[in-house]
Amino acid sequence: MDDSSGFERAFDVSKRGRSGRRGRGHPGGRGHRDKRSEQTRESRAKEERERLEREAQERSQREEAELRAKEEAEKLDAIKDATARMRELTRAARSKRELRLANLSPNRPDETQLRALDSSVKRNTALIKRLRQVGEDGNESLSEDLKRANQSKYVSEAVQAIVESQMKPRHVSAVVQVCSVLHQRYAEFSGQLVSSLADLFGSDQKPLEENTAKRRTALRLLADLLYCGVHSEAELLLGIVRDLVPSETDRAKMHASLPVLSSLAKSCRRELLGAPATAPPAPEEHSSTEVCGEQSAVLVAAKEELDKAREEYAEEAERAYALPERVTKQFAEVMDAAFNKAAKALVAEHRRLLKQEKENANMLSTKGELSEEAASAYEKLRKEYDALHRNVSTLAESLDREMPELKAEEDTPQEGAAQEAGTIGVLSGKATEAEGSQVFDDEDTRAFYESLPDLRSLVPAVLLQDADQEGAAAAASEGKAGGGEAVSGKLEMLLMRLPACVSRDLCDEFSLDFCYHNSKAARKNLVQALVEVPRGAMQLLPHFARITASLAPVFPDVLQGVLSGVERKVEALLARKESSLEARTRYMQYTGELCKFRLIPYGTIFHLFKALLDNFSPPNIEAMCSLLECAGRFLYKNPETSSRMVNMLEIMMRIKNARSLDGRLSSLVDSAYYQCCPPERSAAVAKKRPPEHEWIRHLVYDQLTQDSIQWVMKKLRKLPWQEFEPYLIKCLLKVVRGRYSQIPLVASLASGLSKYHDTLGIALVDSVLEHIHQGLERPSTGQYQLRVAHVRLLGEMYNYRLVNSRVIFDTLHLIVSFVDEGAGQAGEAVLEHALFRIRLVCTLLSACGQYFDRGPSKRRLDQFLVLFQHFCLWLAPLPLDVEYDVDDLLSSLRPRMRRFSTLEEATEALHGAHGGAASGAEEDRAGAADAQGEDDRSESASSAAESDDSGGAGKDRSGQPPAESMDEDTDGNCSDGAILMNDDDSEEVNVRRPVVEQELDEDFEAQFRAVMQEMTGIRGAPAAAAAPPPVLSAKASGKQGAGQDDADSAVSFKFLMKRAGKDDRTRELQVPLNSAMAVNARKKGEAEAEERNEIKRLVLEASKREEEEIRAAERASRVQQGRHQGGGKGSGPRGAPAPQRGPSLPDDFMGL
Repeated sequence: MDDSSGFERAFDVSKRGRSGRRGRGHPGGRGHRDKRSEQTRESRAKEERERLEREAQERSQREEAELRAKEEAEKLDAIKDATARMRELTRAARSKRELRLANLSPNRPDETQLRALDSSVKRNTALIKRLRQVGEDGNESLSEDLKRANQSKYVSEAVQAIVESQMKPRHVSAVVQVCSVLHQRYAEFSGQLVSSLADLFGSDQKPLEENTAKRRTALRLLADLLYCGVHSEAELLLGIVRDLVPSETDRAKMHASLPVLSSLAKSCRRELLGAPATAPPAPEEHSSTEVCGEQSAVLVAAKEELDKAREEYAEEAERAYALPERVTKQFAEVMDAAFNKAAKALVAEHRRLLKQEKENANMLSTKGELSEEAASAYEKLRKEYDALHRNVSTLAESLDREMPELKAEEDTPQEGAAQEAGTIGVLSGKATEAEGSQVFDDEDTRAFYESLPDLRSLVPAVLLQDADQEGAAAAASEGKAGGGEAVSGKLEMLLMRLPACVSRDLCDEFSLDFCYHNSKAARKNLVQALVEVPRGAMQLLPHFARITASLAPVFPDVLQGVLSGVERKVEALLARKESSLEARTRYMQYTGELCKFRLIPYGTIFHLFKALLDNFSPPNIEAMCSLLECAGRFLYKNPETSSRMVNMLEIMMRIKNARSLDGRLSSLVDSAYYQCCPPERSAAVAKKRPPEHEWIRHLVYDQLTQDSIQWVMKKLRKLPWQEFEPYLIKCLLKVVRGRYSQIPLVASLASGLSKYHDTLGIALVDSVLEHIHQGLERPSTGQYQLRVAHVRLLGEMYNYRLVNSRVIFDTLHLIVSFVDEGAGQAGEAVLEHALFRIRLVCTLLSACGQYFDRGPSKRRLDQFLVLFQHFCLWLAPLPLDVEYDVDDLLSSLRPRMRRFSTLEEATEALHGAHGGAASGAEEDRAGAADAQGEDDRSESASSAAESDDSGGAGKDRSGQPPAESMDEDTDGNCSDGAILMNDDDSEEVNVRRPVVEQELDEDFEAQFRAVMQEMTGIRGAPAAAAAPPPVLSAKASGKQGAGQDDADSAVSFKFLMKRAGKDDRTRELQVPLNSAMAVNARKKGEAEAEERNEIKRLVLEASKREEEEIRAAERASRVQQGRHQGGGKGSGPRGAPAPQRGPSLPDDFMGL
């Protein structure tokens, strides 16, 4: 039965459990148990809160009891101290009263009694010695010894000893006791003592300032002796006091007498001035009204003792002696007069002290330190003022007078104190708009640094308070945890906007939005973000400083945090020598921006300047220059810091001049200096020019473009040419100072104008060549860019047919072989100029070298490039930039040409090139044919009249081969024993050299070579650059020898010779036509003439075909583009339908 019932109960329990798990609403389910457990937890929490409240209440009661007991103990001690002081005053007043009564009716011993006492010299000498130290020894024993000795014969000595003793104010009461004993025994003592003390105030004593302490104790002693009845000469004391009153202007007497009077007024206030006796102040009553227990009974007894002591003191004060009212009134009047004069002297001294402080502030602002004289003068004045103020205060307290009002001057600059106290000039209204306009250069800059938003008027005041308590309460609440995360997310989003604040409006908007997220943590995060400026973000520094200045009035901790963080960064960067330059520059500029917002005291900035100047190392120089470039101009123009900034800059320049800094640091210091204080100079005055000149400048400088060349040329042609041609040439040459891309346009315009005015082309070419030659003669680094532009212009003028190839090659040889005899022995300067000449060659060939790709010009360029490589190897090793320029030039002009790696290879190739040219005379004839062919091509390319070349001086009219060809031909002919002679019509005659003149010619040749080498000025150039002239020049007289049939005629030769003592260096030689020399020359000449004519015919045919192709291409290009190339008809570059001027160069020449 039991088992079955137990099984049923278990079944019911399991059933109820299952039903509870299935349905939460069942009474036996989990929901019911949760509800009961929650009620249990609430009851336990309630009991815990009640327990904590009880413990807190008990703790509060114990603390209150301990505090009350402590306050009662302190009050008890104060009451006991007051009681003791009161009884001490009562005892002193009683003793003074009794002493006065004894002195008024002294019981002096008679002669008999005095004889019975010891009157030995030894005993009296000892007493006199002790009187000189009165106050330091025991007074009671001294008084007893005086009573047992007979000093009737030594009264004067005793008086002198007391007067000369070094007694102090605290010894006066003891001295009065001793004097009373002597007065009661010897009648003549008091008179002698008063007389001796009065003599201390006579005019024959030491200066007042040296005897002030002695006078102060003597006057106090006289007053106490009068009060104690030793003497009754009140008028004497009044006279002394009246004499001590100084005048307002006598500063020395004022400082010497006022301490004496103030001490007398303080110690004898009741006796001399008639002031009522005042008891010491009683301790304050206890605030609690509940008094119980043993402690309260003790307090009551102590209060009773204090009241009893007060009553005793009051009774004794009533019985005390007082001077007559007439006397006290006189003393009071004298003291009032002394106080009035002292008050005026104090006001004057205060004004003098303020003036000295102002002068010191100005000296600190201008010089940065005080001189020793100024510092000592200020310290002395300050001590005198403090002593005078202390004495006047004592007099005022004794006389119940008010202290004079000491006003500070409003116009006194307190820069140092205000700045050190953390005063912000802009935010406190000290920086007026007028001052801001003087400090900053423009209105926008002034507004950025001084027009800050007033956040107090834009934001509710409740948002500007500290929200830490509200934030803590919200964090304690579990349900508001998500809201705290949202606020933190909003703050993070706000701080992410900080690097995007790159304008004044964005900075103000950020400052305003931050006020709505105000909390201590938010301000801490903002300070960290403002201090940790991103690397390389220099543009953010002024905006970060503006945000700091905007938030500073409402959140001072933000300002202090930013200033402290930046200061720590600067100190750390300056202490580490290996710190990066970018970090130094960044935080130095940050410091300057904060200074411009007047957030950093000026004294801090100048202290930083001084520290950098003391250690003028390269890292500190760069840091100082960064700070000067940012805030130097602001400090220089600020009236408060201008003088000191000028002195600081002068010190910096003196240190810079005294040290040997490298060029970069020296330039950095100079740049920072002149950015702070640029040199004073008048405004640039525009030069007045005639209207025609202004019109020419406008057309050339402003209107000249690729599309407007035709229009500009038409306008310029309308000018009076004879009058304005020189000025136009001047303007064309000045264009090269501007944009590099204008140079081809100038050449095109000059080519077009030379079609109508050939003098312009000639004058322009002459000017350019003259400038190039001047640049070679007088090399200057400041003129390098101009020389490059002139060489580029010469190359473009060849492209537009203003010069021929011979001018280009002559210029190239001149550049390579030129040696300035006046250059001196400055090796670095010569090397630098030689490297620059390489650049000139690269520039010239880059402009026009691509057109030397056929005929003799190609051969000449090949020969020159060999010479050019020889010149470069002669100067090796070359700088990388120059070497790259040479490689680019050779790759563009002759990509397949052999590159020489050593100077020996180049020299061998140079000699080989000259030998090959000497063995082939046909190359010289081809050169003549090239000159003629170039003229023919120029003429065929022009569609104008025969007398007017449309290309503008684009033909090679000389027909003479270059110096290299002449050298080669001469050397080859000489080796064959014959001479090739050319006249102006390119006609030749072959003759044989006479054998009889062989030795003379060899000697003459050597000397002639030396003379020509000296005249060309290339003695120091490479040997391959020198071109020896022909040995001898001969010309046929009469008709040509090739067509003569008359056997009796002769050929006349002229040759140069040198003989000592004779001026004529020419000689004629008649050679018969039937001689072997003439016959050989005639046969060789006929063969060469036939060969030359054949070469000329082939060249002309090739040139005609080429010209036809060019004209066809030009016509097609004109039809397609609808405009002409260049400045006029036929003014395009040679060798191509459109100007292709070699490798592209920067448009802005000034950037080279």
